Amino acid sequence: MGPTHRFRSRTLDLVVTNHLVAKAVAPQSYVGEGWNSSTSKVLDNATVGFCLSEGLISQNKKNRRKKQAEGQAIIRRTRVLLKQIGREDLLEPGRRDELMKTLKELLGGELPPQS
Repeated sequence: MGPTHRFRSRTLDLVVTNHLVAKAVAPQSYVGEGWNSSTSKVLDNATVGFCLSEGLISQNKKNRRKKQAEGQAIIRRTRVLLKQIGREDLLEPGRRDELMKTLKELLGGELPPQS
């Protein structure tokens, strides 16, 4: 089963589940101001609330957390490396260009792409 089929299957599951929930709880009775300004928003907010209460997070959030952790690990390794060569001064504000030049020299001219 490919990604497209899985996506369609999950989407269908979500639509059917939302329909069953809507029939059971009459979300139109919760429509009001702000975040609950339409029936579809009420259902969406209920879905998001459920996911948050169950500790479920999106793949995007998992990817952001992973990327953030990788960035923090790079910063820690950079600090250790600079301390080993006695160049902790390069971490001071305004020294970015010199820091990048030094790291490039230490890594043989190759730096990973910056995002």
